[in-house]
Amino acid sequence: MEASPTPFSLKLGTYLRYAEIAFLILSAIGLILFYSDLSKGHEVILIGLSSLSTIYFLYAFTLPPEPQPDSDTSASPKGFLDLLPTIVRKVVYIASCVSIIGFLYGHLKLPGGGQMLTIGGSTLFLSCLLSSGLVLRSNASIALLRGPLLRGVPILLFVCYWMVTRDH
Repeated sequence: MEASPTPFSLKLGTYLRYAEIAFLILSAIGLILFYSDLSKGHEVILIGLSSLSTIYFLYAFTLPPEPQPDSDTSASPKGFLDLLPTIVRKVVYIASCVSIIGFLYGHLKLPGGGQMLTIGGSTLFLSCLLSSGLVLRSNASIALLRGPLLRGVPILLFVCYWMVTRDH
């Protein structure tokens, strides 16, 4: 008996995209409030970034887009290298989640923010390197890795900026 996705799991990616946009806007509003010296800036940043982190964690468990098989290969995966883009996709989303929690801890001056940024940033760096190798190896990986890389690379750049500019 073969498992089939539920209708909700098919629509989950769409719902998460809308929630991601909403929480990005909420985080930006929180930063504006914080740097305007208004009292509720910390709370809005806390809600926005923690919710955004949850969204990225849930993205790791959404259904990946169906890869377009080459004409000379069969539809089923043949080995570890064929499954690696799906694994890297999940790793990028979870590393993005950890990095955003590290931003939140660092911004709120909670202990452990630097360690979370180091773990999330190094994982993002290695997975982006691996992703670029997978894309160069086969173009079928582009459909699987486009979304995670469009989210992971900007977060990686923010992690690098944060680590260079913040006093440790």
